[in-house]
Amino acid sequence: MIARLFLATITTLAATIATAQDGAALAASNNCGMCHDHGVGQPLQAISAKYAGKPDAKATLAAVIKNGTEGMPPTDVSDADAGAMASYILALKK
Repeated sequence: MIARLFLATITTLAATIATAQDGAALAASNNCGMCHDHGVGQPLQAISAKYAGKPDAKATLAAVIKNGTEGMPPTDVSDADAGAMASYILALKK
């Protein structure tokens, strides 16, 4: 029983890490740093802190990435890619 729980936890953790790595590549290829690394948009670490601990953080952030918000234009990415980018941002630490 403990071995199965451990394996499930490790599998989930590996999937989360892979998604965050994919999200980092997607953020780079979609030029997110053009604004978020140069003071135009909030630094990604600040965005991570803003959403940290919220139960719907990934879905909310993915919707912002996809649809835009005040000061941020919408992006032309799939739902899956927006989710991967959200996972990456949420994994960042200040």
